[in-house]
Amino acid sequence: MSRRPRHPEPPLRCSALAALLPRLAALPEARRAEVIRHAEQLHDTLDAEQTYPFDFLAFRLTGFRRDHGDDALYVGDAVLHDLRWIIDALGRTTPLPAAQDDARGVDDWAMRLNVNPKTLRRWREAGLRWRWITPASGGRRVIGHTADAFEHFKSQHPQRFAKALDFSQTDTKTRKALIECARRLADANPQRSLNDVAKQLADELGRAHETVRLQLDKHDTEHPDDAVFAARRGPLDAAQRRDLRRLRRQGVPLAALTKRFGKSAPALQRAGLEHRAEVIRRVPIRFVPSPLFERQDAEEVFLRSTPTEQTAHKPPAPTDDLPATLRRFFSITPPDNDQAHRAFLRFNFLKSKAARLRDALPKPYQLRARELSEIEGAIRRAGRTRRALLADHLPPVLSVARRQLSGSKHEPRAKTSALLRLLTAALPVLADAVEQFNASGNTSFETFLRNRLLKAFATVDPTGRDQPGHASRRRSQEDLTEEFLAAARDVAIRT
Repeated sequence: MSRRPRHPEPPLRCSALAALLPRLAALPEARRAEVIRHAEQLHDTLDAEQTYPFDFLAFRLTGFRRDHGDDALYVGDAVLHDLRWIIDALGRTTPLPAAQDDARGVDDWAMRLNVNPKTLRRWREAGLRWRWITPASGGRRVIGHTADAFEHFKSQHPQRFAKALDFSQTDTKTRKALIECARRLADANPQRSLNDVAKQLADELGRAHETVRLQLDKHDTEHPDDAVFAARRGPLDAAQRRDLRRLRRQGVPLAALTKRFGKSAPALQRAGLEHRAEVIRRVPIRFVPSPLFERQDAEEVFLRSTPTEQTAHKPPAPTDDLPATLRRFFSITPPDNDQAHRAFLRFNFLKSKAARLRDALPKPYQLRARELSEIEGAIRRAGRTRRALLADHLPPVLSVARRQLSGSKHEPRAKTSALLRLLTAALPVLADAVEQFNASGNTSFETFLRNRLLKAFATVDPTGRDQPGHASRRRSQEDLTEEFLAAARDVAIRT
């Protein structure tokens, strides 16, 4: 699986190109595809050391001549950087078919060039342009490259390109010599990891570190009986992984853990990352999609903090008829419709972001702590937003429940008990409504919630006669209060 650049918005360096990008993103899909190809052609013709007027750049991208009123000259190096990110930004909403222009995914190119996908990632950071493509088999779009992109990168970085590919062109005798050198280094110091040995050999031979490491790893995989690092190749079992996590939580230094488990520090850190990834993959992430989440500025729009607005709010509902223990749940000021609307959009955007990043997680050996932390942060922030939405909408729940009992002739104590039964039944309805509400529609959440509550209350007998054992034991208000608190814990109401 290819790695996706982790930028919420394109990090453009040229202000004029940054201002032009939203207009390009608003073009029809066919025109965006044309702009992507124009940007690729322009990228491969510019000189990083030269300067270029914006009118020229805009004409090459759009095909239209006009005076933009910008007399500044932009350095080629900054323009090249921005063009790659313009291609990325437009390609996220306009992925091109993989069959066009001989485009292939990262994994395919890595196999063809006999290099690690990490090498291609480093090349992208050094100037290799990429595009988003739709695989021939369908499914999620991935990062890909064209043959022209590699040819251009090779012309700009011939030594770097040759250094990475050189190892695949060595003969069998040279490879055997490398394996024997690695064996001598490993035998001289059994504590050294494959990664350390590969780094030393790469420095001595002038080869790419990742390529040497791959060759050593490939040899040990294909020849387990003659493996250089046979004693250290076995992965940690489930019990060892649990012990590792426990010791890490207790603050045991990493150096001590390497001796205890007989693994290198990177191997133990990778085990920790794999566990975090497993936990993330088990988390259910369901959200209400919206085309607004595909906007280039979605991160800024939905996650920015907004100042408290001075608007008229409904006063908190009276809580005198509730037990004192529960009054704190309902003695809050309900949000207005605009605030609730923004909160729901933020809630679903955070979950959609976490799901998108989780789908793009690379293979286990390519995991990075930053990527996992970003997903975990989005999930935690979505959880906090959910708890706030639940708590903020308890007053409307109380209002609907009271209307359900209006006109009843119960005594005050019996009426409070009936109200508690309705409120307890309403909590799972509220939780489901928060998860399923579509903030992009025309219905307010209070209306959406009220309709669901009325339907649920139609099946609840507030007198408690539908409860099993009602004839043998009349439940007290204390029991009903405990039931409400238990239901609140089940749906994670923020207190």
